[in-house]
Amino acid sequence: MTLEELMTRVGCEKWPERWNDIYDAVAANFEKNGCIYLTPEYYDDTAKKYGVFEGRLDLYKRAAAAVAENKELSLFFALVCRAVENRGTAFGELRAVKLPKSPEGEHILALDMLEALIIFSQIPYCYSLFSARKLPEELVRLMLCKLEYGVTNYELRHGVPGYAHLLWNQHIINCELFRIGRLELELCQTCYAGVSVFENKKGERVALVDNVRMHKDGRTLGIIFYEDETDAWDAVITETETDYIGYATDGTGRASHVETKLPKSEWRRILSPNDKVISIHIPADGKLDDAAVRATYPEMQKFVETYFPDFDYKAFYCASWLLDPTLEELLGSESNIVKFGKGFRHRFIARDAGYGVFHFAFRVKGKPGTDYPFDDLPENTRLFKAVKEHYKGGRGIYAVSGVFFPDEMP
Repeated sequence: MTLEELMTRVGCEKWPERWNDIYDAVAANFEKNGCIYLTPEYYDDTAKKYGVFEGRLDLYKRAAAAVAENKELSLFFALVCRAVENRGTAFGELRAVKLPKSPEGEHILALDMLEALIIFSQIPYCYSLFSARKLPEELVRLMLCKLEYGVTNYELRHGVPGYAHLLWNQHIINCELFRIGRLELELCQTCYAGVSVFENKKGERVALVDNVRMHKDGRTLGIIFYEDETDAWDAVITETETDYIGYATDGTGRASHVETKLPKSEWRRILSPNDKVISIHIPADGKLDDAAVRATYPEMQKFVETYFPDFDYKAFYCASWLLDPTLEELLGSESNIVKFGKGFRHRFIARDAGYGVFHFAFRVKGKPGTDYPFDDLPENTRLFKAVKEHYKGGRGIYAVSGVFFPDEMP
């Protein structure tokens, strides 16, 4: 059976080119030894050794047995597990592959839990990275168990067991995402804020948009309500011998189409897209209490200094709908959400399509009014009602990017 034939039989429509190079060896090994990751012993031994998945172990074993009943799907699973062993290509290849899924309206356990089983195969590697950093055992257990939460999250959304966090949870597998206090930090090798930040001799800071396609009105092109390409423009930074020249942001998610010139004699670049940052994520498991958030940032700083002293980051970074300044208009200045957003002293431009509030707050996917009936969304909280009225008025809430520097910690 060729790779193409296998992919057709299991319903995989797209896969990375490199898999053609490893397929024959994987298939030969599978014919001889089967796949260890589909045996009940592997799940029992891994759960016992690493203290994971005790609550859902039977589910994982049932899902593995369901995959094992199908030889083609088992071989496909073995191929994916071999592919992700190459950590240099794993993230990109998981982004590129289109894993087989249950048909719309059906629940096939082997397919819906496929991503969860792939994650389980990565536990030993993940633990080895945690151990090498000498991370506290309680934190290691917390992060390993967080991998399992994807099943619970899937059940909450779909009513059946499944998994859809394989790609995102590679950050945990790579030992670069951690729960600290109320928030999560990601050790990010690049800054996705879409800007470079400059500082003058007085300590004043200015952000210039760095290589982003902009709508004619100064929003990022492609976000909801700003999708018309007419008169779109590219905001880039030009560097001469004497100046930095670009387009400044106004702190509301927009950028001016009027050039800003920063003389090098007065200004220096202190943050660029190529710089390392601590990227902040917000777990949806409680209130965004302002005091808890403020206490978390110093904890994060100490954590990185202790366990990742080689990680030379420049700033704390976040891109989230929670940073949109418009929320103060909707929720008031005393809202914990608004206080969280204000903690990021420098807020720039929108970095997503403008649907994040629906995915994370309303728990629906896609474009409002297109992929689901907008009017049917609930209005049982102050936030839900305000958001719906906002969108009905032709205005969006966007994942605005923002940073604060260590000397600006809230």
